[in-house]
Amino acid sequence: MKSKSILAFCLCLLLCCSLFLTACNKEYSSQKASADTVTTTSAVSTEDEAMQLITGIETTSEVSTSTEAPTTEAQTTVPKKTTAPQKQETPQQNNDGGNNSSAGPVDSKPMTCTITVGEKNLKAEYGDVLTYTYYLKTPKMIENVQAAVNYTPNCLQLIDDKIETTLPVIHSGAIINTENQGVVKYNAINISGFDFREEGVLITLRFKVIFGGSGAIVNAIEFMDEKGAEVAYVDNFKMSKDIKIREELK
Repeated sequence: MKSKSILAFCLCLLLCCSLFLTACNKEYSSQKASADTVTTTSAVSTEDEAMQLITGIETTSEVSTSTEAPTTEAQTTVPKKTTAPQKQETPQQNNDGGNNSSAGPVDSKPMTCTITVGEKNLKAEYGDVLTYTYYLKTPKMIENVQAAVNYTPNCLQLIDDKIETTLPVIHSGAIINTENQGVVKYNAINISGFDFREEGVLITLRFKVIFGGSGAIVNAIEFMDEKGAEVAYVDNFKMSKDIKIREELK
């Protein structure tokens, strides 16, 4: 009887343990399921937030790029330079009404130059070559002469010739100086004398017309004595009435 009671007690104890273990197992399973659900939900939520963050960054980048593009284009745009209209130069006018530049006249537009010799005026065109001749006639032979031919260099250019051609009568004892523009200086001396008893050429010069306007050619004799120096035909530009002169320009 006692043995049966012990056996029954053991069976009851086993049954209680079995029920307790079953209940514990169910509770553990339930807690595990809840934990998995929470983990899954958290993972899903974290993934959604990451996607939203990435999408937001991309959207912000696109908006920033599209916003900065016009600014960059505006900064790189350079306005076109405008060229101011150039002022046209008007050629100057000379005294005769012709046009000329600072470089002087051109052959296609000749200009008139009025040249005075003595009491006569000669009109010549640009580029013309003119010959000036000074004739002299004296009562007796002369021993010396000193003189200078002055001309206007603005419109006349001297063309140098040989001394034999320039001073055909007195060249054997003469010196001539043409270094300075506007004047030709010359002098000569010969104790044997220079013969101008018949009209002869004292000096002849050639000029080229290089500009329009007006000019003059003047031969000024400073000294000239008769052979033997007894009579002064010209003394300090004062000319004796016994000599005759004639000038020609052509």
